Amino acid sequence: MLVVAILMTFVKPGAAEAPGKSASHLRPSDPVLTSAEQVHELGSNFARGTRVQLTGKISYYDHTKGLLFLQDASGGVYIRITKPYPIHKGETVSVEGFPSTTFPTEIASDPEMHVLQTVYPGKATLDSWLSLKYFVQVFFGLGVLALGVAVWAAVLRWRVAHQNAWIDRSVTIARERSRILELISTSRSLSDVLQEICDSTMGLLPGTECTYELLQADGARKALDQRKSAQSPGRTLFEEPLKDDEERLVGKITVSCHDVHLVASDCGEVYRVLSELSGLALRQSILYRGLVYHSTQDPLT
Repeated sequence: MLVVAILMTFVKPGAAEAPGKSASHLRPSDPVLTSAEQVHELGSNFARGTRVQLTGKISYYDHTKGLLFLQDASGGVYIRITKPYPIHKGETVSVEGFPSTTFPTEIASDPEMHVLQTVYPGKATLDSWLSLKYFVQVFFGLGVLALGVAVWAAVLRWRVAHQNAWIDRSVTIARERSRILELISTSRSLSDVLQEICDSTMGLLPGTECTYELLQADGARKALDQRKSAQSPGRTLFEEPLKDDEERLVGKITVSCHDVHLVASDCGEVYRVLSELSGLALRQSILYRGLVYHSTQDPLT
C-alpha cells in the first residue's frame, strides 16, 4: 500500500486518457477551434485539450463510405465517421469534437453532431424552383421556345403556301394543255390553233408577248400568215422553229418581252408545253391537208 501511494503521487491526473477525450477534464482555458480555416491551420503539435466547435452545412455525406464534409464561411473540413448519422446533405449542424492526432487538418472520428436546421429530401430543389432566378430562366426558355415555334410556323406557312401555289400553277398548265389538245383534234386551221397557243402562253407568263409566223411552201419562203405585236419585238426569251415532215422550215413561234421581265420559276415547263403543242398542231395540220387532198384528188377515192 505504501508503494501504491508513492506511485500515485508521481502520476499526473488524466495521463492515461487521450487528450481531451473526457468531458470531466475539459477546461474553459482549453483552445477551441470555431472555423474550418483554423482546423486547416492547426499544426501537428497542437495544445493539449484543443477542441473543435464548428457550425456549418453538410456539403457531402455518404455513411457507407465513411465520408462527411462540413462547409462553413471559411472553407470545408473532412470529418471521419464510422457510424451513420441521422443527417442529410444541405442541413445546418453543429459539430463538437477534437482534431485528429494523425491528420490535424481533419476532425477525429465520430464527433458529437446536432442538427440545427433540417431539410427534407427535395427541399433544396424546391427552393431553387421558387427562386426568382429560376422563374427568369423559365420565362426566358419559354420565350425562346415561343420564338422558335413562331419562326417554325411562319416557315411552315410559307412552304405550304408555296406548295399550294405550285400545285395550282401545275393544274393551270395541265388544264391549258388539255384545252389546246382538244382544239388540235378539231378541224380548226393551224393559224387559229397557234393563236390559241400564244394567248395561253401569254396568260401563263404575264408580261411576255407571244407571236407566230407561217411561211409559204415555195422557195421564196415569204410570210403567208403571221401574228405580231404592234410594238418592237423586244428581247427574245424563247423561239421554236416549225418544221414539216421533211425538216423544212414552215414557220416559227416566238416569246419575247418589252420591259424588264421577271422570269417565272416554271417558265421552262411553259416553253416545253408550247413547243410540244405547236409541233402537234403543225403535224395535225399537215395530216389534215393530206387527207383532204387524197380525198378530193386521188382517183381511187
